Amino acid sequence: MKEHSTAVAYPGVPVVFAEGFRTVDGRRISMHAHASLALTGISRNVRTETKATSAASGVEFTVNGKPLSGERGMGILSIVSEMLSKAGVKSGVKIESTNYGILTGSSDSGAAALAVALNGLLELNLTQSELCEFGRLGSETVYRSVIGGLSEYALDGGAVKVSRIKTAAELSDIAVYGVQFNLPRHTADDIHSKVVSHPSYAARTAVAEERVRIVKEYSGNRNFVGILELMESEAREVHAMFDEAGVPVLKPQMKKLCDSIESMRKNGVKCFWNVAGGSSVYAYTLKRYSEAVESELEDRGYRFIPMRVAGPAAVLES
Repeated sequence: MKEHSTAVAYPGVPVVFAEGFRTVDGRRISMHAHASLALTGISRNVRTETKATSAASGVEFTVNGKPLSGERGMGILSIVSEMLSKAGVKSGVKIESTNYGILTGSSDSGAAALAVALNGLLELNLTQSELCEFGRLGSETVYRSVIGGLSEYALDGGAVKVSRIKTAAELSDIAVYGVQFNLPRHTADDIHSKVVSHPSYAARTAVAEERVRIVKEYSGNRNFVGILELMESEAREVHAMFDEAGVPVLKPQMKKLCDSIESMRKNGVKCFWNVAGGSSVYAYTLKRYSEAVESELEDRGYRFIPMRVAGPAAVLES
């Protein structure tokens, strides 16, 4: 066991959404297949950093300087206890986790950075799939941040399988702009619990599996515009379900920006929007349209964070 280990992970966002989950042996399991991206700022300034330090006894855990709390917090603590148990360690650990500039997806990056930091501290040498297995105690979509790039979540019977579709380097032509709105929001778990009762939800398994298949096909052909177009279409459909389930995410101010992004395409600028579960809108484009997109956002008075596709969670060299 080392004295300390620090890991970094990047927040995840959906391409094919992951709404709804069930809990099996304490792990959060999605109801159907999905695909995701990990994102960060241009200089990796959007991230979670987590430091794990060996201690004499007990578990001390802070997030942004405050004690861990809530139902998600209990799941995150389970990651610590199960990984300590796997390593056969009887002593304690001190965890310090800090989020930098994250708009949405902090549960993904938080669970991923924790699992990777503990893997380094405890010298467990776990695979990415094994890291995701522990990470699902706190986040059903932790794979996004563990694997990085464009990744896939599949269900094979009762088993979860995760894999990378494209690396961050292979997706370097995609440019992203995050715009945050100061608006009240529903918790992710509130959205998860209510959307599953929507009449259209029964069809989601087949729809999501087909869309993941198309994402993989487009990826193989480097049809990135096709992926972004599918992502926006998926977001529009899922957010309609959220509205009808009584957990609206896409507020009027956000919808106005989405409409503006769609209007860019009428002028030949390939730009597409996405919104996850929070109060942020993401504009996705290709680098050759970046200048035009930035100009449009600035002209409309939006403050944005330039972003790009991020790589996998990793231990930082000390």
